Amino acid sequence: MPSNTTSWACRRHDEEMIAEQAPHRNEVKKLIAVTLQGRQDLDQLLASEAMRKT
Repeated sequence: MPSNTTSWACRRHDEEMIAEQAPHRNEVKKLIAVTLQGRQDLDQLLASEAMRKT
């Protein structure tokens, strides 16, 4: 179960992604690119959280 800090970080990331994706809702290629970048950012966020806890 994620810690409260991790949960808030993920929530903040999700909210930022929605705001970043919204202007591109009619541009499929741009939306995909923004989404892929968001996944990479989330992977880095979770990896840094994991490293911080060890």
